[in-house]
Amino acid sequence: MSQAILDEILKNDLPEGYEREGVVIPPVFYAVTEKKVMVLGKEVIKKDIEKASGLPEGFIFSSDYTPRLLIKNGKVIAIEILKKV
Repeated sequence: MSQAILDEILKNDLPEGYEREGVVIPPVFYAVTEKKVMVLGKEVIKKDIEKASGLPEGFIFSSDYTPRLLIKNGKVIAIEILKKV
């Protein structure tokens, strides 16, 4: 089920001026990762989303991030963590 929810989130456009930093599909946090790859001699940054590990304990707050909620049937299914660019 998590993969279907993640696929639904990733196929939707982000609000203008924002980029995705992570997705929470309880209880899992998925982080956006960047990998540099060479394509025909040119360096390209490829973004992917992976299950994160080693998260710190306790509350985390940052005014740099904005949550976007996916709600279905009155329940929060997922939370995207967006950052203004």
